[in-house]
Amino acid sequence: MDVTVEGSYVLIAKMSPLLYDLVIDTAKKSTSHGMASYPLYHTQYETFDMVKNFIDVNFEAHEAIARMIASLTLRLSQTSLLPFNPVGYYRALSNVLKNTMNNISIEANFTNLQNAVEDFKRIAEKFNARVTNIDKKKYTQVIDLRMNDQLLQLERAFINPLGNSVDRPDLKHIVYGPSRNNKYGAKGFPVIADSIEDRNLDNIRREIAYVTYFVRSAISVLQETTIFQTTA
Repeated sequence: MDVTVEGSYVLIAKMSPLLYDLVIDTAKKSTSHGMASYPLYHTQYETFDMVKNFIDVNFEAHEAIARMIASLTLRLSQTSLLPFNPVGYYRALSNVLKNTMNNISIEANFTNLQNAVEDFKRIAEKFNARVTNIDKKKYTQVIDLRMNDQLLQLERAFINPLGNSVDRPDLKHIVYGPSRNNKYGAKGFPVIADSIEDRNLDNIRREIAYVTYFVRSAISVLQETTIFQTTA
């Protein structure tokens, strides 16, 4: 989880898409007064004393956020099957792809990546259906472990251990990460964003194929596994 609060009253939690539904459900316990920002936000006057005395008196909002994160942690630790929703990752991929296509000024073919994202949606929905339709009579800890492993590996499927590029080996996430020239307001798919800024069509095509490969890898993670059963 990165940013948990903005302004005085609005919760803006930025995290893995797998946690979206869980955070929304937990945040329903809090009310919103509709105030999203304030004039001194991100200025040199946004000091500790200013926040304590004017923005969040007695740090009540900070305490509420801490309680919410504690509640999330408790729920994650007490459930046998992780409450992650892979369809949330589809929504994130779809939004990032849409933003990327809207920000390109030269013609490039995104068809393969679009197809991969839509295939991800289908396999994510099938995974959720398997979770919903688990036969309680045959339910075992092995099923939990198998599905939990798939959910954990899903996030890892978008990480390139070698790094996104030679000059930035420390940035490894294919979907999220700052572009080369915008380290604060990046929109996603950093390798594609960098190649778009270079206006090199060959590089753009290569990076689109690169991202498509990782999306396909994530799809393979969510596929229904083959169950090997020993005989007595």
